[in-house]
Amino acid sequence: MNKIVEIRQKDLIKILSMQSRDKVKNMFRTERNNSRCNNPYCNKKGKLETAHKKNWDRPKIVENIISKMSINNSIFNLNLFWKNFEEFHKKKKMVHFLCNACHLEYDNGKISDDILK
Repeated sequence: MNKIVEIRQKDLIKILSMQSRDKVKNMFRTERNNSRCNNPYCNKKGKLETAHKKNWDRPKIVENIISKMSINNSIFNLNLFWKNFEEFHKKKKMVHFLCNACHLEYDNGKISDDILK
């Protein structure tokens, strides 16, 4: 059954950004679990985290995809959005797999995209 709700675009972006955290986590689970930390100076294997590349946080990605989708008569296709979201991540290689320590350093600007594999 299709439900129709009214929602402002900024609220839609906020909601989908929150939901996208688990989507990203699940999308890369196998690859992340079979990888080593992308920091060549670390290279740890084990429990890794998924980090979006700089300037491409989840809300920005969500907003980018929504802006490119055709929204006819204010109807938004959520299934198409998630399909585009997954394709965007995989085509653009939007994430790094990092151990917790390297993820914190990356988020704090101590590690750049340039040195990550």
